[in-house]
Amino acid sequence: MTNVPSGWYDDPEHADQYRYWDGTEWTQHRAPKHAPPASSSRSGGAVSEGWQLLWQNWLAVLLIGVAFVAVVVVALVVIAIQAASALDPGLFTILERFTEPGFDPNNDPADKAFVEAIEFTPGPTFWVVTIVGALVVVLAQLLSIGVAQMHLAAAFVGRPLTLGQSFRAAARRLPVGSGSICCGASSSPSAQPRSFW
Repeated sequence: MTNVPSGWYDDPEHADQYRYWDGTEWTQHRAPKHAPPASSSRSGGAVSEGWQLLWQNWLAVLLIGVAFVAVVVVALVVIAIQAASALDPGLFTILERFTEPGFDPNNDPADKAFVEAIEFTPGPTFWVVTIVGALVVVLAQLLSIGVAQMHLAAAFVGRPLTLGQSFRAAARRLPVGSGSICCGASSSPSAQPRSFW
């Protein structure tokens, strides 16, 4: 039973509910099999309910977005630093020369020679940092989407999760779903999960 991925499955104790399997054991998190019917005060159908759910969870969605942007910015800064170190002469020397009054590579042969002498020679470290940075950005994107999906879906079924719980659930789904983060339901944890929202 430990080979079964974490997710929402038919509750073995209550046939009218789903229960969350964390990959090793059943948790106490349960959700109704059918979303509660929309009250008569709601209008606009699923779109209005979706916007209402997003509005109710705006802070969590904002925090997820800020965390993703922060990871992207850090990765890009690290890559930019590596790119700057691959310049010969160094970046600060180039910037200092470019900002000198009267710098004109079109009319001044010394300035033209300086520009033509600039070389970009990335070494192995640059390529490793660039590839790892790109992978970190992709992983951050998949994880932020998964956390938002888990958080909003759990709120939709009336079983809200904390951001930490949503993060852990989304992180456990990454290796199994290769970034396709969804919850499943089946008659037993060993069966193939199917989406229920």
